[in-house]
Amino acid sequence: METLLTSAEVCELLKRSKASFARDRAKGNAPQAIRIGGSLRFRPSDVAQFIQEHTEEDPA
Repeated sequence: METLLTSAEVCELLKRSKASFARDRAKGNAPQAIRIGGSLRFRPSDVAQFIQEHTEEDPA
């Protein structure tokens, strides 16, 4: 089982502020989250997939 990441850890990985990440989530432009109690957690594999899906290809 994967160790889940906190929102703060995902923000650090994506180099986003907490406010920007919250806006991204509201727009549906963030990794899939898991709600445990009142906290959001993220699977590292979901974060990696999100990054892969949003990586621009080299145009050259």
